[in-house]
Amino acid sequence: SNDFSGNIPKELGEFQVLRKINIGENSFNGPIPDDLGGLALLEEFMIEGNAAITGFVPDSMCNLRSSNENGFALSHLIADCR
Repeated sequence: SNDFSGNIPKELGEFQVLRKINIGENSFNGPIPDDLGGLALLEEFMIEGNAAITGFVPDSMCNLRSSNENGFALSHLIADCR
């Protein structure tokens, strides 16, 4: 934990070479920004421990390796990953 809070910054979507984002165990809230779905190289997105994150998992993030493991382990998030 880094004691980060507030919304997940949509500006993370501007870092096109990111392969991993670990923002778990903080106090982020609100939705996952759609901008993160454009990170073509992103392999893992770890957000567990942020109970105030709400809404939907962007469709474009369903192919992430961590989306079927513990990265989207927030039971209240809605993911339509088929």
